[in-house]
Amino acid sequence: MRARIALVFLLAAGCELDIGDLFDTSDATDSDSTDTDTEVDTPIPYHYVRIDDLSDGGSGDTAGADIDAVALIEEVSGPDTDSSGFQTTYVAEVMMYSPEGEATGDPAKVLGEPDASDISTCTETGWSVSLGGMGGQLILRFESAIDYGDTLRVHEVGDCIDITKQPVATEPLQVSVGTSPDPMSTWHVIATDTTEAVSVISVPQLPVVYRR
Repeated sequence: MRARIALVFLLAAGCELDIGDLFDTSDATDSDSTDTDTEVDTPIPYHYVRIDDLSDGGSGDTAGADIDAVALIEEVSGPDTDSSGFQTTYVAEVMMYSPEGEATGDPAKVLGEPDASDISTCTETGWSVSLGGMGGQLILRFESAIDYGDTLRVHEVGDCIDITKQPVATEPLQVSVGTSPDPMSTWHVIATDTTEAVSVISVPQLPVVYRR
């Protein structure tokens, strides 16, 4: 009886009565649920290869290292693999070509499979790009991410005898990988002073870089 009188008193006083004012039906955890949500950092894949010419260059428009092609060999499974379980892909895009000295050329010649010369005779077909010597640089992009355990093969014209019977030497290179094509970004050197016509480079464990 007293409860009924109290309710009548509130109504008579012109007060609006909400059932929520009498009984708190809200979940106390709802307002704080977003406070515990944390943003997960995403690792950025390594898609870029940077090649720096370390040679003394020489002279002329074909001075320095002559890059024919770069291949990425990955161990994968699926219909695109060969019988050994490996997949070979080549450069998808040239992001930067910065030659030194008098070197000139078409950087698109580094795309695709190696085709610049016959390694036994060093007969140049013109399908390589010269870096000009110390300071010359190429930045290349692969479609696939470059991961630990993969292999990079850098094809550089040299270690052969040209058509004039003169030896053609290979030029020293430095090879790095990165998560950005920006030459001023962080690059991780995976080989330096390579002096092979085909430099076979095993990709080491790379630092994890996060997108924030």
